[in-house]
Amino acid sequence: MEPYRRAASEVLADLRTDAHRGLAASEAHSRLEQYGWNGLAVEKPAPGWRKFLAQFQDVLVILLLSSRVVILILTIVIGVVAGEVVAAMNADGVWQANVCEAGVMRDVEPHRCLVLPRLSLLSSKSKDRS
Repeated sequence: MEPYRRAASEVLADLRTDAHRGLAASEAHSRLEQYGWNGLAVEKPAPGWRKFLAQFQDVLVILLLSSRVVILILTIVIGVVAGEVVAAMNADGVWQANVCEAGVMRDVEPHRCLVLPRLSLLSSKSKDRS
């Protein structure tokens, strides 16, 4: 029968100990040699890199990361394409810089500013046709 189902006096008799004084020093020493230390076995903890990689086993995490990769690739591709379009428009004269003058009250000399981009309604190609 399990010790928790029996009377305390029976369990103490089986363990050869006294409820008020505990074990004698010689008995404690012999039990230590016979059974070893009273403790639980400690498992070696998993390394940090393994814990980190375990985060990527979830389907939702993989889905979110793959969508970020697709967005990054599309951003790079669209940025390159948009840069080529702007360069082509600059070569055709479609984009024009608009230089303006801005003055401040109290008769201060005007400051020059550059406003970019201003899309002209007629490109250089359409001017040649007219």
